[in-house]
Amino acid sequence: MKGLILNNSILNAFGIAALNSRFTIMRNIALVFLLLTSLVLHSADYLAHKLFYKHL
Repeated sequence: MKGLILNNSILNAFGIAALNSRFTIMRNIALVFLLLTSLVLHSADYLAHKLFYKHL
C-alpha cells in the first residue's frame, strides 16, 4: 500500500508540472497510462500474495 501512495504522490507532482506545459494532453495520457499500469501491477501482486501464501 505504501508503494501505491508513493506512486500517486509522484504522479501528482508530474501532473502539476503538466499543467504548466503545452503538452498537457499528451502528458496526461501518459500519466493515466502509468497510473493504470501501477494499479494493475499492485493488484496482481496483491492477488498473487493472497492466493499463493494461503497454500504455504
